[in-house]
Amino acid sequence: MVSSALRIRAVSAALALVAGMGLLAYEPAAPAANAADNELTDSAVTLSWSDGIVGADNSTVVEERDPEHFMYDDFDGLEVTVSQTDDIQAQAVDVTWSGWNPTPGTADFIGNYLQVMQCWGDQETGPLPENCVWGAEGMPLPGKIELGSLFRGVSASDPLAGGVPPHYQNPAGGVHVPFRPANAEDELVYPPNIETLFDRWTTNEVRGVRTDADGNGEAIFTVQNAIDAPHLGCGSPVEGPDQAVDGRDCWLVIVPHGMHQVGGTLVDPAATQDAQFADGSPLTPTLWNQRIQVQLDFAPVSGTCPVGAEQRATIGSELVAEAMFSWQPGLCAGDGATFSYLSMADSEGRRQVTSDVEGATGLAYTYSPVTPVEGGPEIVHAPVAVSGLAIALNIEELDGTVVRDVRLTPRLVAKLLTQSYLHDVPGGYQLFAGFDESEIPEWQVENPEDLSRDPEFTELNPEVPPKIRSQWGANMLRIAGPYPADAWRELWRWIQADDEAVAWLNGEPDEHGMVINPAYQELNLDEPPAPDSVLRNVENCYHNPESSIPEPGYCTLDLLPFATSFADSAHRARLGQSGNRADWDGYATSPSGGLGWWSEVDPQGPGWRWQLAVTDTASADLYSLPTASLRNAAGEFVQPDEANLAAGVEAMVPTDVDGVLQIDPETDNAAAYPLTMITYAAVREEQDEEALADYAALLTYAAGPGQTPGLAAGQLPPGYLPLNDDLRAQTLAVAEDLVTPDERDDPPGLNPNGPGGGDDGGTEGGGDGGVDGGDGGDDSGGGLDGTGADDGLPPGSGDAPDPAALAPNGGNESTGDPTQPPADGAAAGGPDDGTAPGVDDPSTPVAQSTPGEPIGPMQYALLVVLIVGLLGATAGPAVLKLGPRAA
Repeated sequence: MVSSALRIRAVSAALALVAGMGLLAYEPAAPAANAADNELTDSAVTLSWSDGIVGADNSTVVEERDPEHFMYDDFDGLEVTVSQTDDIQAQAVDVTWSGWNPTPGTADFIGNYLQVMQCWGDQETGPLPENCVWGAEGMPLPGKIELGSLFRGVSASDPLAGGVPPHYQNPAGGVHVPFRPANAEDELVYPPNIETLFDRWTTNEVRGVRTDADGNGEAIFTVQNAIDAPHLGCGSPVEGPDQAVDGRDCWLVIVPHGMHQVGGTLVDPAATQDAQFADGSPLTPTLWNQRIQVQLDFAPVSGTCPVGAEQRATIGSELVAEAMFSWQPGLCAGDGATFSYLSMADSEGRRQVTSDVEGATGLAYTYSPVTPVEGGPEIVHAPVAVSGLAIALNIEELDGTVVRDVRLTPRLVAKLLTQSYLHDVPGGYQLFAGFDESEIPEWQVENPEDLSRDPEFTELNPEVPPKIRSQWGANMLRIAGPYPADAWRELWRWIQADDEAVAWLNGEPDEHGMVINPAYQELNLDEPPAPDSVLRNVENCYHNPESSIPEPGYCTLDLLPFATSFADSAHRARLGQSGNRADWDGYATSPSGGLGWWSEVDPQGPGWRWQLAVTDTASADLYSLPTASLRNAAGEFVQPDEANLAAGVEAMVPTDVDGVLQIDPETDNAAAYPLTMITYAAVREEQDEEALADYAALLTYAAGPGQTPGLAAGQLPPGYLPLNDDLRAQTLAVAEDLVTPDERDDPPGLNPNGPGGGDDGGTEGGGDGGVDGGDGGDDSGGGLDGTGADDGLPPGSGDAPDPAALAPNGGNESTGDPTQPPADGAAAGGPDDGTAPGVDDPSTPVAQSTPGEPIGPMQYALLVVLIVGLLGATAGPAVLKLGPRAA
């Protein structure tokens, strides 16, 4: 019998090999604001309801209020602030309000609440109701609310109902506001066909947000651009009179519900059902006339660099993604080179940049250094960005209050990563009717249902509410996969540096009796080498023999599906989408082609959201997600803010490669954020002069204007820490050396004692093992031998991948053209012949790793990509696209 550990290793190998395909293809876009801590930008706008409806400049009144209207007193005094209105992309903005009246009750929507939606429309006067995304069916109710307020119907009691346009008459019956798509303005789409454009998973409408006892409230709104929502068209390129490309503007519309129904009846919470709630769709005329509209100036989703210009390729770590989006327009301005950027596994980027094949990319972004093959091209490293891996939060109390402060220890994160909570295992005892609790495995008996009910967590976070049981859907921690990443290895190194976590991973119960899932204990995760990918026991399935559901039943990747990227993790967490499939749909098509498959659970509604996501600091800022405070080796809980990221850089130690630093997970620097990461541009020196000059220009820009924090195109987006003087000097020196080869010196090192920091080969490395190499690693665990030679398998694996063990929804479809958008949720990959871009026969090794740092080969890439792509393509609702990441 094959052990659980071996199954996990085999599947980890297969999943890691998907790294051969690029994850996402990118085009230029502007950066996003940081509203995670309710910060306002220079373009923030505050509007008073009583001042009237404003137009294009967010100040000129295009429609005044009527003081005699029966709703005037309901809204007089209401002021709404939108945190950012310029340089908008696919992101989140913070909508706050004050000066209003509290919502009655504790969780329901009786009155005095807001609804928020995104619309396209007239650039001067604003949108019509038919221009707005509203009324997706099947979404969970935000507490008790009048049902008509959730849809697109015109209320019969609305005194203005008789004046609606004739085309509001729904051919299917009733009077509804149709939707008119921005990309098909002559069409009208009526309910229920609106779900062909947007549904419960793709809508961004905010169905209801309460006002607190002080008259204040907050809604974090996820804005969509033309890539997310072609039917809105926001950010579609528009050429101005000076031939400059701008993005099509759109509108944020906030509709208040007061204490009057649309027919004029005063709401009475103690009355009968008919008068108990404020009623009416926000699109019904009387309520629509009470709207506050704010114009949003969108960055163009494409066209900021010359169309058809030859692109200079860059690839690698996703940690630099948001910075590259911002820098690309600045780099191509003034006849500068146009740079493409393709995100892929760090290890694959390092492998490709060492290739001497003609046309191979000359620059790869990476955290760990690259060591070229003997006799191969030399590689230089230049730091370009400082950011961090983060655990982002979307947790709300029942009344909608946002939880911003959460503390996590390495052991708590280890519990989440090892499927050790009951609800993280298929067949967790509350998941299915008829499940016999006496059959609970012994190891699960003392384990909590989920993180929010773990005594270790509640003792650290007494103010954080538990997850609502009716929203049992697991996957409380969204993780990106199945590709490897240096960031994952650093997360595991942080865990392995903690004595409590190590003891628990080795099988010792915590103080409350919780133990590790034994399938993961067999993996020896308590000791180096740390894996650089996410492990999932994908063969763990639950099948109720009394049900009609066919074998294998409900499996790990149905319960805990991967996100496609760090940004996708953050995006889905912001929308409250756990992603797990828990509802059996007998009419759905399974990956094997038969009838019957699991469907995705509904997004979590307001007041029910309880989501964490492993992401990067830039993506957390992009989607306005607070981040957890992590306990460092000094015992302090620290946020990834500027001061703690700077301390994290200060606490780094040299690697074996001169000028490249790495995290010291055992540092005693109390301020150091433990997952601070520097992204380096690894450049191959043996390129033609034009290519070297272009890459030198990129480095010069990245170390110069690109380090100016801001929201405008070309600046450093929120979530990054500007490079310090030493790091900038290093990058500028590398850039100069690239264009003056005759005077080329070794790049300036940051360790006065020379490379390697001594004879031990680096942090946690033994002898020649280097980073994480230990004394040579364990072949069964996917490490390296003592010389740093690659064992031929991705980290965490001991056997060739077994594609049959892949869960049906564990992968993504790949496309061959990195300049074109992949299919929804798909990943961009290499040429159709299965080789990575710019690399010849994938079975021929072209690079080795820095000693002790594994780089997986691609022998099985095509097979795995085909299987995962084909299976993933049939596995239910399409993954949400990621704005400019799919451009």
